[in-house]
Parts: sequence; C-alpha cells; structure tokens
Amino acid sequence: MVQRGSEDIDHPYNIQIEGGAYHDNGEEGVLIKMTSNASVQGAEIYGNDAAGVRVRGVDGVQLLDNDIHDNAQGGGKAEIVLEDYDDRDGVSGNYYETLNATVQGNRVDGAAQLLSSEGRDLLDGAAGNDLLDGGAGRDTLTGGSGADTFRFADRLDSSRNYAAGTSQVDDIVDFTVGTDLLDLSALGYSGLGNGHDDTLILLLNADGTRTYLKDREADAEGNHFEIALDGNLVDSLSATDIAFDATQLELLGTTDLQA
Repeated sequence: MVQRGSEDIDHPYNIQIEGGAYHDNGEEGVLIKMTSNASVQGAEIYGNDAAGVRVRGVDGVQLLDNDIHDNAQGGGKAEIVLEDYDDRDGVSGNYYETLNATVQGNRVDGAAQLLSSEGRDLLDGAAGNDLLDGGAGRDTLTGGSGADTFRFADRLDSSRNYAAGTSQVDDIVDFTVGTDLLDLSALGYSGLGNGHDDTLILLLNADGTRTYLKDREADAEGNHFEIALDGNLVDSLSATDIAFDATQLELLGTTDLQA
C-alpha cells in the first residue's frame, strides 16, 4: 500500500513499483492512495479478496504490463479500480481526484473490469472479455481482443457542451461490431433514432474516420451525451450492439456486470 499518512507527512510522489508478486491479501493486492506520479509495472497480482489494483485520489498513475488475475475473491469488485478519495472529513481536509491515469498492456486471465473515476484517462483492456467504465472525464478506451463491454453509468460520463465550447467525449478506439457491447442501460434512452425524444443518432465526421453516437437534446446546463468511436460504423453499428436497458444485458448473459 502506498498512501499519504497525515498532513504532517510530505505528500509522496514519483512512486515506482516494479515487478514482484502481490497475492492472498484480505483487501486489495495493490492500493495506491493520495499520491502523485505513481506507477506499477511488470507485477503479478492475484488471489486477493478485493480488487487487484485500487487507485484512490492519485494524480498521474500508470499501470503497465502487469499480470492481474483471479482477484475479487470476496466478490463484487473489479480487477482494476480508479476512483477519487474524499478526505474532507479526515486528516488532510482535502478532496483528491484521480487524474491522468494510463492502464495499458496489462494481461488479465478471464473477464476483467476496469473502472475509472473523473479525469482524463486511458484504459486498455488488452486480451480477454473486459468491462471498461471510464467514469467522468475525457477518456480513451481500448477493449483489446475479446468481447468487451463499454459501460456508461451517467450521461455526463461522456458529453459535449456546444454553447460553452467544451468536450468531455470519450473515444472508443477499437469497437468491434457484433462482438463488443455499449452498455447504456442506466441512461434512459429508448434506442437509435434522430437524436430527439430520448433516442440517439449515429453521425460520421467529415473525414469519415470517426463515428459519433449522440443526443441532440441538451440537459439544463447545455450538456449533450455523446460517444466517439474510431472508424466508420454508421452503416454497421445497430441496436443489437447497444444495451439500452437491463433486460438486454440479461439476454446477452452479462448480468454479472450490473452493480
């Protein structure tokens, strides 16, 4: 475990964990908390009761080329979790965001869940059937090989505000039609359409290199839900590639992905 101890102890930074095996712990295999510029590389992390790696309130973290498998023995946890940490009622009195995270090149045996919080992150599921949830912030999501699920739990997890000129749109690099799944079951959309009345529209950019799935109606603050997918998927992506409600998830046999 790497974390800041108290307000009288210097904030730890530039932490590097290279190699080694981390296993059979009652909680996480590796916990990184309230630090900055931390990396875990080339480690084997397995057989832990909670998440394999849990990152809480870290600015600048890299999880690279690790072998992470058979964690969450206690159930209900992801293999990798990135989240903020609220210490406003604690010793430091601060709220720590997890920002600028890169999760790439990790090898996971079996299905993996990669969950992110706010911040601009890169999540790469590599091989296996993965669940990727970027959370809020402008994220880059790569499922790798396997049947991957890209989950969006809130309309603000991936959005654009045209009036303000701001974008927090997530980019899915390698969505495979007919194999991967967009899980939008928590968002209240009814299906594909013209982008109005709780439907989403598919649009292609001028270069023909990126597909957008978007809501043409804004919320009260001017935010439009929107996802970017690399490549021209306008004619191939269909409602069968998108779970608009939990029933579709059950039919696809992925009820274990629901919270």
